[in-house]
Amino acid sequence: MKAPWKLHDKTPKDLLVDILLEIPSLYEGIDELEGKERFNLAFRQELQEAARGAITRLLQWAAKFGISVDLSRPDWQSPRSFTNDEIANVHLMSFYWATLMIAHHSYRMISHEEPNTLGIDVDNCCRKIIRCIALFVHPSTGIFRQHLMPFPAMTAIQHLNSAHPLTLKPEREYLLSISTMPEFAGMCKFMTSLHPELFVGSGGIKIELEK
Repeated sequence: MKAPWKLHDKTPKDLLVDILLEIPSLYEGIDELEGKERFNLAFRQELQEAARGAITRLLQWAAKFGISVDLSRPDWQSPRSFTNDEIANVHLMSFYWATLMIAHHSYRMISHEEPNTLGIDVDNCCRKIIRCIALFVHPSTGIFRQHLMPFPAMTAIQHLNSAHPLTLKPEREYLLSISTMPEFAGMCKFMTSLHPELFVGSGGIKIELEK
């Protein structure tokens, strides 16, 4: 008798989660690499290949399952109402962009910030995630937002905190503008419990703006 989860093909999100689950071991390897008294080139190269492999599989996933999501509209901060399918598509792609950002970050840490040879635009991934947040806080999304947004949102906020204050300025301003919205409050409380360093007080987002 087959196990129940073997009776059905994996969904695109299942396959994406499989890749995401590879990444914690990369960070464990980074900790081990930094803890060694002597620099271990062979171990570093092994980690680099593992990180590069995860990124390659993510790009292959996007080529096969990626969905076009229009986030370039001038009214992206105040989107119209949308369908459940559109919300599902935005959730899937924001999950992908966040996973790609984390995999890329692990590669850069392993490589000691060597120049990016992978062709990954993490700023653009971050931009897309933040523009998706506008859909997640829309009234049409309802309570589902509590489950759809925290992972990609935290990934994007972490990236903004490590980037120059002029990077993605419109997106920074948008996040600050919604940080006190009731629709955002529940998610912000949950995210604060996981990463308190990213938030201020009872829910304000800690994001620097260039004066």
